Amino acid sequence: MIQSMTGYGSHEDQGLKVEIRSVNNKFLEINMRGAKFFLKYEPFFRNKIKEKFSRGFFEITLNLISGQFNELHIDNNSVANIVATLKQIKNDHNLSGDIDINTVLSFKDALMTQDIKIDESLLMEVFHHAMNDLLSMRLKEGQHLKEEMLKYIEICRKIVKDIIATNQGISNGLKDKISLRMKELIGDINIDQTRLLQEAALLSDKADISEELTRTNSHLEQFTLTLQNGGKIGRKLDFILQELNREANTITSKTCEYKISALAVELKNEIEKLREQSQNIQ
Repeated sequence: MIQSMTGYGSHEDQGLKVEIRSVNNKFLEINMRGAKFFLKYEPFFRNKIKEKFSRGFFEITLNLISGQFNELHIDNNSVANIVATLKQIKNDHNLSGDIDINTVLSFKDALMTQDIKIDESLLMEVFHHAMNDLLSMRLKEGQHLKEEMLKYIEICRKIVKDIIATNQGISNGLKDKISLRMKELIGDINIDQTRLLQEAALLSDKADISEELTRTNSHLEQFTLTLQNGGKIGRKLDFILQELNREANTITSKTCEYKISALAVELKNEIEKLREQSQNIQ
């Protein structure tokens, strides 16, 4: 199956909550957010993400929804020392104001410590649920992207078919167009038909886009097969689209016919739509 690189998953159980977001990125990058005591679990989380995904920017957020995991400890000796020091400063400098609980709490980082107790098995379970939720969303979005791109592929095939038909009509009439143009230039002088055919063949060869059209159809078929096979196909799709765009540019540069140029521009527009969609495929 195909994965989009955009997704969101979350799970909460017994006061523990894990959220995982992912967006498109050329490579696999992982960022963790949460309290410092979660840092020791970072290698585990990173490895699990790498097992499931190959591309995208991932942000993992871990939260304690309730205080059931916290045991607050107060250093009473430090409280006494701080209060005594503040009183001494007040007396020495003749300062006004009361030393109250709010004053003491301004030093809470020095006075209080939190003993965090986490059920590791619960944390891992919550993480796995959030990760699977994310995977489900990425797969669903990937299917949607696949369906959209297949529609664009069919439009591209139709445009190529129209270019082929238009090009065939132009090639068939090339000799007559050259003959008419030469008569306009030199009047009723007899034209060497062999020479005329040679010139027509030379011009036709220079403007021939049949190989480009054949390769374009081949690339479209390869793109379709890659979508159908699924898997980690983002980079392969990017390469095929580069080749498609190259063929469309060559068709535009080789032809001097307005109809074909206009169709080639339409083709490039559809290829760009495919590129925009493929940017989000893993």
